[in-house]
Amino acid sequence: MLKSSNSKKYIILGLLIVIASIISLYQIFLKDESLLVFEGTIISMDTSGETATLLVDGRRLNQPENGGADTIISYLIDADTRVIADNAESNLDTLAVGNLVKIEGPDVLRTSYPAQADADRVILLREVSTDILIEGELMEISESASDGFTILVRGSVTGYGDSSEVYVRVPENAYQSHGPDQLFSEGSSVRILIDGPLAESYPMQGTASSIIQIEEN
Repeated sequence: MLKSSNSKKYIILGLLIVIASIISLYQIFLKDESLLVFEGTIISMDTSGETATLLVDGRRLNQPENGGADTIISYLIDADTRVIADNAESNLDTLAVGNLVKIEGPDVLRTSYPAQADADRVILLREVSTDILIEGELMEISESASDGFTILVRGSVTGYGDSSEVYVRVPENAYQSHGPDQLFSEGSSVRILIDGPLAESYPMQGTASSIIQIEEN
């Protein structure tokens, strides 16, 4: 009788271990599925309120099949967001436009233009992004076409100096801060992230992933 009782105890203990293992594995996989890992270049920052926002142009590093089309995300940074730089805890002052960052947070995107998400961790990867960022004056706007329009910009270009000129094609699917149907005016200040390399012609030529207008102070 005692032997039978002990056998039942071992069976119950074994079942509990199996159930606990299944729950642990489920939680691990559930956590991975609910985590959004995004890497990109900061193209705009707003630190004027109690919380801050980072506008990041980049790509999803995990689960590209789910929402992989979102290349621009506006991240909310609050008091609980951790900022990591040089493998150490840091703060928002470490971050700047043009940084390459990796951001981790809940895989919940609020439907807006652009999409919005919360940031749990912001990791500074490089102070100067590997992407080409242009910041300058919009000199000329060509007639718009069904697939976008072309502009001439003069200003600072990553890796090319502060007085460079670039013809930038802005395709229909490129992010524009005022909406895809509103063109910018000549003479306005703009910031552009280039999708891919620049053709080193004169002026240089490239395609925009995103373009935003820099508000005058």
